Amino acid sequence: DRFILKCYRRVEAGLHPELEVLQFLAARDFPHMPTLAGWYGSRGGAIDATLGILQHFRAGARDGWDLAVALLADGQADVLLDHIAELGTTIAALHTTLASDHTDPVFAPQEITEQHFALLCASIDEDVCELCATVAEHPVAASLHDRRDAIRDRIRAIATTSGLGRRIRDH
Repeated sequence: DRFILKCYRRVEAGLHPELEVLQFLAARDFPHMPTLAGWYGSRGGAIDATLGILQHFRAGARDGWDLAVALLADGQADVLLDHIAELGTTIAALHTTLASDHTDPVFAPQEITEQHFALLCASIDEDVCELCATVAEHPVAASLHDRRDAIRDRIRAIATTSGLGRRIRDH
């Protein structure tokens, strides 16, 4: 109950991106994640690679999806909205931290190109269609399904906008 060890199934050469992000966040004292306690890897031989990470275990932590489903099943959509607001604040803090070092070539924010943004919008559009199809029968999600076309129109409108900012490191 003190630590959790994550062993990577797909080993790739070099520092694992998850470890790289965790080290970056830890160096900036980001408080909203299990603390990185260590990692292990392989050096020399065939490849240098990260094999796994060790983080402090957060007792009582819950998976967001499981929490959302449970609250909706219990008719507590208002409680879910409170959690979503808190999650939004935490995600904003994460993105602000990830965009905070303009001198680090791995983490420095980059201008969004039209191609990158168009691909992102197309991916979001696909996700909206898939989500709407998945939850179409759920009464709580009926309003989302009813607004699907309006949401997709808004995504297409955003996709044609330029100068929308910068992108940060995938995480």
